[in-house]
Amino acid sequence: MKTGEVTSALHNLTVGEKVGVRAPMGCGFPVEAWKGKKEWEARKDIHAVITVDREFPGWEKRVGFVPAVLEEMAPKPANTIAITCGPPIMIKFVLQSLQKLQLEDEQIYTTLEKRVKCGIGICGRCNMGPKYVCVDGPVFSMAELREPPDELYPGRAGRVTPRSNREGSV
Repeated sequence: MKTGEVTSALHNLTVGEKVGVRAPMGCGFPVEAWKGKKEWEARKDIHAVITVDREFPGWEKRVGFVPAVLEEMAPKPANTIAITCGPPIMIKFVLQSLQKLQLEDEQIYTTLEKRVKCGIGICGRCNMGPKYVCVDGPVFSMAELREPPDELYPGRAGRVTPRSNREGSV
C-alpha cells in the first residue's frame, strides 16, 4: 500500500531493480522482556485486533481508526503491553487513548523513526534531550519519553545508556 515517499518509490520499482537497505539501526522492541506475549494471533488466550484505517484489496480484517478501535476494545491494564508504530498523528492519539485506558507508562512502547536522518547519531536532528532516536531508539517506552532531559538537572550530565546496553533488551 502506497502511503508515503518510500512506499511510493517501492511501488514504482520494476522487477530486477536493486534496493539498498541501511539497517538495523538503534534499538528495537524489547520482545525478550515480553515473554509469553508473542505470536498473538495464534494464541487462544490473547485477543489480537489488527486494523487499517482504509480498506484495500485483499484486506479481510478490521477497518477503523486505531484510537477508536482501541477505546472500543478497552483492554484492561493488567498484564497488557501496548505497542504502537505508524504516522506521528496516529501515535499521538493512540497514546492519549492508552492513557484514558489507564495503562502505565512502562506498559506502553512506541516508535519515533520519523525523526531519524543520519542514523548514526551525528547530525543531531533526532536529538531529544540526552537521547538520539537513531541510536537510543527508535523504540521507546512512555516512561523513557517522560524522563526530563539532562539540561534540566545540572548534576546529571551525559548521555543515557543506549537501550541495547540495558537489561531486558534485544
